Amino acid sequence: MSLLPRRLNARIILIVSCVLLATGVASGWLSARNQTASLLAAMRANSTIMARNFSESCARYLLVQDYAELETYLLKSAELNDIRRLQVCEPGGALVWDIEHDPGEHPHAKSGIARLTPPVSGTTTITTENDLLTIWHPIEAGNMLGWLKADFSLSAIREAQTRTWENALLLAMAWVACSAFLIVLVLRPIVRSIARLTAFSKRLDEQKGAQISVTGQPLEIAELGESLNEASARLLATERQIFNERERLHASEQLFRTLAENSPDVIVRYDREGRRIYVNPEFERVNRLTAEQVLGKKPLEISTELAPMAEVFTKKLMAAMESGTVTKIDLSWTKEGKLLCWFVRVVPEFDADGCVASALTIWSDISERKQIEEEMRQLNEELEERVKGRTSELEEKNSELARLNRIFVGRELRMIELKERIRELENNSEKTGDQNARQ
Repeated sequence: MSLLPRRLNARIILIVSCVLLATGVASGWLSARNQTASLLAAMRANSTIMARNFSESCARYLLVQDYAELETYLLKSAELNDIRRLQVCEPGGALVWDIEHDPGEHPHAKSGIARLTPPVSGTTTITTENDLLTIWHPIEAGNMLGWLKADFSLSAIREAQTRTWENALLLAMAWVACSAFLIVLVLRPIVRSIARLTAFSKRLDEQKGAQISVTGQPLEIAELGESLNEASARLLATERQIFNERERLHASEQLFRTLAENSPDVIVRYDREGRRIYVNPEFERVNRLTAEQVLGKKPLEISTELAPMAEVFTKKLMAAMESGTVTKIDLSWTKEGKLLCWFVRVVPEFDADGCVASALTIWSDISERKQIEEEMRQLNEELEERVKGRTSELEEKNSELARLNRIFVGRELRMIELKERIRELENNSEKTGDQNARQ
């Protein structure tokens, strides 16, 4: 879950404030570090000079062994604000004087430490520890007389560092406040414009086609407003298209239902899983089942007595939906001793993505037609037998006619021959008569 606020102006203010605050903190840290380094370097230089002066003064008192004056000098020197402790010891480390200066009190001599551990190098040594700058400086006057150990407080540097931090934080907070105020002034009109566009977009469902003015707005706001105006116009056009399409579908559905409910054929619609999702009244009449009894069920769940036929039909139905092609199915079965024949046309139905979503099946009862075709086949067979018998009879009669014709022709030929013979006899008689007459 995001930790950022959801509102744009609050989110920008938070991000900018965090950046400015981080920048101020980083700047304060760098300033404090640089100032601390500079003050520490200056303090080291000044403290070294002071330690050298203390060492030279202590050398004079040690040469004459005036320890009372040495104590007085150390007490007065320890009154300086930055000095916390001054110690003088012999070269071997035996303590001579120990002056301590607590904040808010006067310096006082302290006892109880018998020996110190001077540096082995024999030269001035500077160390920083526990908020103290410690300087070991040799006390010399021709030869080594002892050591001066001076502790200087670094509290002033720490206070300066703290003040730098506080100033940096105050400055960063001032930056944050000013920046937040300026951001609010700059973003207020933009946020109001966005709120206006948001309210307009929420009303688009009720006011499709409405337009919003973007005159005088920044480029990004104007482009967003123009996009919303275009979307509003498209929504109106889409709504009109959907309305027209819905009206067309409603009319188409009404026409389908009118045709299906008044069709003499059985009409059943199946879903992609092969379950019935619509049956027309003719289905209920033929099967003597109500729509409530069969909707949502597969053929095998109802037609138990016709399971083989239902199984064949289901396989061909699913294959038609798989291929997406119109399929014709011939089904025949016997019910109550009567042959039933149905011609089924499977028409796949596609969704908007072009995938088969369902299938419409049209069942036509062709039992009577099949019976008529069988009767016609039998009549044709009988007719063919009768034609064959008639043809055989005609062939016999034609043979008899041919025989009689041959007899008749023979008789005709003999008659012609007889006539010719008679004619010859008559001619011969006439010739004989003529001869007899001449004689």
